[in-house]
Amino acid sequence: RRNRVNAQLDEQQALRDNLFTQQQNQIDMAQKSGGSIEDMLALGASSDASMNNALINAQSQGAAQRAQRLNEFSQAGMNLAQAKDQAFKINELDPANMRIKGTLANDSMSREMAFGGVNQMGAGLANMGTTAVQTGVI
Repeated sequence: RRNRVNAQLDEQQALRDNLFTQQQNQIDMAQKSGGSIEDMLALGASSDASMNNALINAQSQGAAQRAQRLNEFSQAGMNLAQAKDQAFKINELDPANMRIKGTLANDSMSREMAFGGVNQMGAGLANMGTTAVQTGVI
């Protein structure tokens, strides 16, 4: 399969074919008209010059269109990469970050509850000790 980025444009090939056909028709008409050899040579040279100019213009236009296609191909590749990055972020990275944040929040709450319980137990024991001293149990 041909690489479409650098492929020759169909219009360019049609233009070349038309130019060669036109040149051949001009030479045939000159021969049929019975002009002198000098007239036919002049017509041939003129036809060659016109065809060369047209081919050079076609080549320039083709190069510009190939460059444009290459640029569009490159842009499409970048757009695809950005879309894949965005899909990864939404489908993989964000959910993983949310799970990590949830786990860290649970760990933090567990620590707070454990230390809060220890603090309350300590305060309760201290209160019991104070009460025991005040009532003369100890």
